Amino acid sequence: MSQKLNNTNLLLFLGSNISVTFGLSMFTIIMTWLAYNGRGSLMDSAFVSIAMMVAQLLIAPIGGVIADRSNRKKVIVLCRLLSCVVIFIVFLHFYINGKLGIVIVSMAATFLLTILSTLSGPVQSTILRELVEKEKFSSVYGNFIALSGVSRLVGQGIAGFLLTWIGTSWSLLTILVVFIFGVLLIQFSKISTKPVNNYSESSSKLRELKEGWNYLINIPYLKWLLITACLTNVSHSSLTIAAPAIAKEFGNGPQTFSLLTMSLVFGGLVCGVIGGRMTKKIKTGLAFGYLNLLTGLFTIIIAFSNSLILTCAAVFFLSFVITMDDIMYESIVMLLTDSRYRGRIKGLQVSIAMLLMPVAMLFGGYIGDLVGVRNLIIISSAFVFLAAIICFANKHVRSVYSGHYEHAVKNETMQIKL
Repeated sequence: MSQKLNNTNLLLFLGSNISVTFGLSMFTIIMTWLAYNGRGSLMDSAFVSIAMMVAQLLIAPIGGVIADRSNRKKVIVLCRLLSCVVIFIVFLHFYINGKLGIVIVSMAATFLLTILSTLSGPVQSTILRELVEKEKFSSVYGNFIALSGVSRLVGQGIAGFLLTWIGTSWSLLTILVVFIFGVLLIQFSKISTKPVNNYSESSSKLRELKEGWNYLINIPYLKWLLITACLTNVSHSSLTIAAPAIAKEFGNGPQTFSLLTMSLVFGGLVCGVIGGRMTKKIKTGLAFGYLNLLTGLFTIIIAFSNSLILTCAAVFFLSFVITMDDIMYESIVMLLTDSRYRGRIKGLQVSIAMLLMPVAMLFGGYIGDLVGVRNLIIISSAFVFLAAIICFANKHVRSVYSGHYEHAVKNETMQIKL
């Protein structure tokens, strides 16, 4: 009975996440395209992406603390209800005022929605870990990515066509209905509400963040993987702001933009289906280096491709290797780190990894307008190749998946002074 109840809760949890991911992907595509299409400037689309990155940077550490000390179900329900309010306000604005102040509205709405999704992100990670047995986590997490990928794929694919067929306002109303459905699913679930740590209300959030930070910097593999994540995120930020410009080069505006983003998500979807099982067989952290090399290779192909088919194929394989890297990374964090710090480690990693992205997007938008989108992508690939060199050269990253290193991490964790 307990196993059946746990499976039901897992299905409700996944269903809610799929619905919200579907709605959020549509919302992001619509806001990014509207911002770019207003004046045809990479800087405008960069501003929307920067708003997203800044929100993640500011809120991710707080989300980690909340995941470790709060009623997690209430946190998710509240965040998603507030997301509904934000989407409804944006709907009213476009319904009444049309496209007036489109860049500012897109930035503000994206910023607020990202704050709410980032707050609930670490909470979702800790819930998923508790709903799944340890030995099955990699496979289930891969399927979790696959399901999220399906919803993101469909959402991004539909967004461009909805924008063309029914307009901005009614597209936003559709997104609102999807979010409400996600709230209902999570409300009906009976997921754990107990905090991982029993801190008193007077306990300092700053002290809790410091504990998580001390844990993070005292585990070498976490520290070095975080450095490589910062480098790869700088590269990915350039690809993010370049996507609308590449779509416009190929023609057909939002429909081509949707095709590119669908290729990105479809690559992650395929990897999600098979990646979890593949990572269980990988016994060395050297795979991180090879994955970064492949990421750089596919980035270069995108930069030089003049064919929409080849570009979509390169985007697909780029997404595949990025998702494989993410599954390995997430499995390491969730399985090898102390359960008391998982939420904070997750929040700090997201925040730190995103630290350089707003600046990278700002400069990327400026450089892209100056030297062209193709040259911008070539420049961005250098950061991924540097991350690959670090993965190959650093002994902690190379050995992170071995049984010997897992034992060493457990011993080292006990010696950390917090």
